[in-house]
Amino acid sequence: MTLLQLKAELAKHKIREIRFIGRPFVSIKKEDFERYEEYFQISRNWLNTKINYRSKHWFRHIHAIDNGIEVQFHVDNGNISRNFLFAIPHSVFDVAPFFLGCLFHWKKPFNIDI
Repeated sequence: MTLLQLKAELAKHKIREIRFIGRPFVSIKKEDFERYEEYFQISRNWLNTKINYRSKHWFRHIHAIDNGIEVQFHVDNGNISRNFLFAIPHSVFDVAPFFLGCLFHWKKPFNIDI
């Protein structure tokens, strides 16, 4: 399944969408996410302690964060689960803007509910 197809399938189950730093962060029920879990792999995230998944797409991918009740997902660049060197573009295009946005808006960066 392509990235756009997977994103559209997940978005059909949307219970909440928050726009933050110009991108959508969509939440769905954990049970709905489990139907699509085969398209993801568990991923370590140094910046939060929740269960993290990244879609199996090579560069541009879906990053999903499971808090036990809901799964929040967004599209990221540089899938570090596929190639560790992608940590550089991921940090520049996703992590740094997210943390700057959190500082600017006084948000907790390690909280799933942005």
